[in-house]
Amino acid sequence: MKELTKSLQRLLRISSDIESIFQHIAFVQVIFSLFNLMCCLFMTTNLEAYSAAFFVQLQVYFALATQLSIYCIFAQNTSMAFSEIPFAIYQNEWFSVSKSLKSMMIINILRMNNPVVFTASKFVELSLPLLVKILRMSYSFYTVLRK
Repeated sequence: MKELTKSLQRLLRISSDIESIFQHIAFVQVIFSLFNLMCCLFMTTNLEAYSAAFFVQLQVYFALATQLSIYCIFAQNTSMAFSEIPFAIYQNEWFSVSKSLKSMMIINILRMNNPVVFTASKFVELSLPLLVKILRMSYSFYTVLRK
């Protein structure tokens, strides 16, 4: 259990490091993706349907959406995996182990009460709902520009 506790501490430290390194990059990515997705929609509607330029703009749109979804899906999956750790610890044979091992398990469960999330500059949490919001918001901005 001591090795598992050390591994858990290492994972928490690594996730904190990843958050501190990528939070500003993710924020810039989210803002520019919103603007670029809106512009791609606007440019696509100004092109002749089914022309080569039309399909190029669609490819750019889907590439931008995919690029942003990589951030959001990774953050969502990682947060969900970390949230399952306390349940996994609890489901062990804890009632037949020593008192010191039980206390280590309790400490690890309590340590995981704080959710591990990845954010864009501590502004928004990177997740699948954020991806949907950005896609909807880009379409909303597009409709405002279109009028």
